[in-house]
Amino acid sequence: NHSFYVDADFAKRDNRRNYLFSDNFVYARGYNAVPFSRIYRLGLNYQLPLCYPDVGLNWAYLLRIRLHLFGDYSQATLRPGIVSPGTYRSAGAALYFDTKWFNYLTLPIGVRYSRLLDRDYEEPARTSRLELLLQLQLY
Repeated sequence: NHSFYVDADFAKRDNRRNYLFSDNFVYARGYNAVPFSRIYRLGLNYQLPLCYPDVGLNWAYLLRIRLHLFGDYSQATLRPGIVSPGTYRSAGAALYFDTKWFNYLTLPIGVRYSRLLDRDYEEPARTSRLELLLQLQLY
């Protein structure tokens, strides 16, 4: 039930603006989007189960509590004229509660804390971020 995995992402934009696509790049966790012309990200992840409480009601059930530790490194070539660092690093942890609703819908609910090791482009004073995570899959 322990897992270790590596994420790798790369994106390049057309600077002549011949083609514009939506930005669905996975940035280093905790950071906002940056105006890049080329960017890559490398992420290290480790997950481990903390406990299996197996408790619930008729309509909601808590199956497992797990911890996810991560570290991200991202390097961006920013658009011309933008004076900002191009390195974005973060580290942190997420606590997930794996739940089952109405005996049908599996819904991991998590809380993630990201410590920003470099300055954020949109919010330079921010040094950390706390997020609520819902991983909903319907199919």
